[in-house]
Amino acid sequence: MAGARTREAFTSSVRTRTLPSIFDTVLVEPAGGAGWTHRPGGQLDTLVSPGSYCVQLTTEVPGDQPAVACGNWKVKTQMHSWAPHRRTDSSVPVICDYGSGCSKAGFAGSEAPHAVFPTVLGKLRHDSVLVGMEEEDWFIGEEAQNNRGMLNLQYPISRGTVTSWDNLEKIWHHSFYHVLHVAPEQHPLMVTEPPLSKISTKEKVSQILFETFGVPALYIANSGVLSLYSSGQTSGTTIESGEGMTYFVPIIDGCPLLQSTVQMDIAGQDLTSYLLQLLADSRNLLVSTADREFVRDMKEKCCYVALDFDLEKSKDSLLPCQDRFLLPDGQEITLRQEHFLCPEVLFQPNLIGRNSLGMPMTVFRCISSCNPRHWKALFSHIILSGGTGSCTGLRSRLQREIDKLVCPAFNTQVYTSPYAKYGAWVGGSILCSLSTFKDMWVTNKEYKDMGSSAVSRRSL
Repeated sequence: MAGARTREAFTSSVRTRTLPSIFDTVLVEPAGGAGWTHRPGGQLDTLVSPGSYCVQLTTEVPGDQPAVACGNWKVKTQMHSWAPHRRTDSSVPVICDYGSGCSKAGFAGSEAPHAVFPTVLGKLRHDSVLVGMEEEDWFIGEEAQNNRGMLNLQYPISRGTVTSWDNLEKIWHHSFYHVLHVAPEQHPLMVTEPPLSKISTKEKVSQILFETFGVPALYIANSGVLSLYSSGQTSGTTIESGEGMTYFVPIIDGCPLLQSTVQMDIAGQDLTSYLLQLLADSRNLLVSTADREFVRDMKEKCCYVALDFDLEKSKDSLLPCQDRFLLPDGQEITLRQEHFLCPEVLFQPNLIGRNSLGMPMTVFRCISSCNPRHWKALFSHIILSGGTGSCTGLRSRLQREIDKLVCPAFNTQVYTSPYAKYGAWVGGSILCSLSTFKDMWVTNKEYKDMGSSAVSRRSL
C-alpha cells in the first residue's frame, strides 16, 4: 500500500505541479477549470483541455522552435535561458539509457543528453599492434565506429537483451568515467529498461551497479513510460522502435499495462539487413561489419516510408531519380527504389520472410486488448519514439493505416515524439526533476538490507 501511495503521489505531481524553471512550457490542471499553461513571467494562456499536461524543453537545432502536439493544439515553447547543473554537484542524478544501437548519458534537469554514443565495442582484427595504439585494448563507442574497418565489433545488447554482461560493464564504465567524467558512487543513477525486461535482468543490473560501481541510489524505469512523459502525456500508447526491437506499450496515468504490452522483433537492424539484401540483389557486394555500419548510416539518412506503397512503386519505375554513394573502399552503390522498400518491412514483414503482423495491426490489437474504458485515451495519443520510430514518413503512414482499422467514433492521433531518438532519456530528466521523485529511489542501504528485490518493487 505504501508503494501505491507513492506512485499515486508521483502521478499527481506530474499532472498538477509546476515543474522547475528549466522547463520552458508547463501545462498544469487547476481543479475543475480549463487547461492552461504557465510560462516564465507568470503569463497564463488557455490552450488545451483539462486532464492533460505538456512539458517541452529546448533543442539544440539552430533556429528551430520545437512544439508539442497535444490533442488538437500545438503548444509552442518560449526559448528560455537556464543554468545547467554543475557536474561536481553530487546531488544531481545521472540518467543513462543504454539501447541496442546507441547509449545516452547525462544529468537530470538537462534539456538533452550530455552524450550519445554507439553501444559497441571493438577489438583489433590482427595480432600485430598498430603504431600509436600499443596500450589500446578496447575501442568503445565513437572510437570503435571510427576505426571499424580494422576492428571486430561486439554489441553487448542485442534485441533488448544483454548478450555480454562483461562488455556491458565496460560500456557503463566508459559512460561514467570517460563520457560524463563523474564518480558513480557520488551520484544517484536512473537507468532505463526495455518494457518487457525480465526480473532476473533487473536484479543483475542492480547487483553490478550497487556492488561494482557503488552507486548511492538507483532507479530502473520503463523506457516506454519515459518516452510518453517526454511527449507531454501520462496516458497514451508508446511505440518504442529502436535498433533491436519494437515495443507497443499502453500506459494509463503513468502506469504501463504490462499484460497488454507486446513486442515485434522487427526494428532498425532488420531494416539494415533488408537494405543490404536489396543492394546485393542490385549487384552491390557488401559483406564486412564496416560495410553494414555504412549501410545503416545510409538507411537513417536516405530511407523513408511511402504514404502509398503501391503508388510510390509505380511512380519510381518511371523516374530516373537515384542517389549514388561512395564506400570508404571506393566501391560505388546506387539507391533507387531501396529508399522506400527498406522501411516497408514495418508494414509488410513478409518481405523479409516473417510471418507476423505489421505495425498498424499490432498497435490496434495491443490497445484493443486493454479495458474498453481506456481505449479513448490510448488511441488518442499514440507516440512514436526511438531511432526507427523517427523514420521519415512513418507517422503519416501509420496514421492512415490505423484510421482504416479503428471505429470513426475514436479520435485516433499518431505523433512523433519531439525527442524521438532520445525520448526516454528526456522523460527520465523530467521524472528526476520532480520533488516527489525523491521517495522513489532505492538506496544502497536498502539494497544491502533487502537485496535486488528492492529495485523490482519500486519501479515503473
